[in-house]
Amino acid sequence: MTTGKLRIALITETYPPEINGVALTLGKAVEELRARGHEIQVIRPRQSDEAAQEGLVKAFPLFFYPQVKLGWTHPGYLTDCFQTWRSEVVHIATEGPLGYSALIAARKLGLPVVTSFHTNFDQYFLFYGIPALRHIARLYLRHFHNATRQTLVPSQGTLQRLHH
Repeated sequence: MTTGKLRIALITETYPPEINGVALTLGKAVEELRARGHEIQVIRPRQSDEAAQEGLVKAFPLFFYPQVKLGWTHPGYLTDCFQTWRSEVVHIATEGPLGYSALIAARKLGLPVVTSFHTNFDQYFLFYGIPALRHIARLYLRHFHNATRQTLVPSQGTLQRLHH
């Protein structure tokens, strides 16, 4: 890595053509990183109208929010992707099953992992009438993000919330 350019594997449950804040933010970030000469491999759930292709994994709907599709694949598949693509850094943008599989695969290969925190999923459980799961979700989010080198956040307020 002498050129200063990175080969980044981006793992996300949401990405264009989906339309939401996280997908649009990640799409713009990838455009900017590519414009700066970095190489980005996006691994995400396949939408129902998309043909199978490299980097697209199986998807299933979130039980309390069916518009959101979660990705699912075995960590071995991601290990193969990271090795074949010669990933230097893994950025996991979402904490779902796809993100956790990527965390396992990257750790197996000794790759540095960075996450980003975009959505207060633990708060969703209150909104959807499942408050008992909020504490479990917070514990999971803490475990997930603490297992990586760094977590990127969109604001100082988010940073402060995560420290509590």
